Amino acid sequence: MSRTKRVLLISGSVLTALALLVAGAFLWLWTSADVTTVGKESFDNELAIPPLAESRVDKDGTRVFDLRMRSGRKEFVDGRTTDTWGFNGDHLGPTLRA
Repeated sequence: MSRTKRVLLISGSVLTALALLVAGAFLWLWTSADVTTVGKESFDNELAIPPLAESRVDKDGTRVFDLRMRSGRKEFVDGRTTDTWGFNGDHLGPTLRA
């Protein structure tokens, strides 16, 4: 093997090992990052639970719901309306109890 090929092979191996080391360090930092918002974020908005959807039971015992998807507009924040999609309403859908 010529000297040039040997130098290229060793240099390539060192660079590959260095790249793997940097990638491993980045991955370790990424997976160990603190992602909690406890105590940092206030959760003042209560979760709005939609009303129960009406249903019927078929002869074979299957519960059937009549759900119709439609577009709408909803004011989540005072003075700001947003285009929405929902089932049997302007956003989200009814609560299904099966």
